[in-house]
Amino acid sequence: MGAEASQEEGNIETIIVVDASKEAFGKALELGADHIGNVREIGIMDDEVQKRVIELTDGLGTELTIDAAGFASTCENAIHNCKHDCTMFK
Repeated sequence: MGAEASQEEGNIETIIVVDASKEAFGKALELGADHIGNVREIGIMDDEVQKRVIELTDGLGTELTIDAAGFASTCENAIHNCKHDCTMFK
């Protein structure tokens, strides 16, 4: 996992995984995730996912997001959780 390697080098402090699959969480933890967020437990509403990620990053947001699902809501969450204001590219 690239993120875990970068974490070991000191380039990434925390790895957060958000998904709806319990199987994905097991694999994510095995590969080095620090926090997992189950959208079914957090709530399907995008603002709740975004709020939790912002809390886990002490209000800073993420340096990197990867959307592997490709749904509009997952893409929007990835953008809105970025550390820098990615919305300027809309």
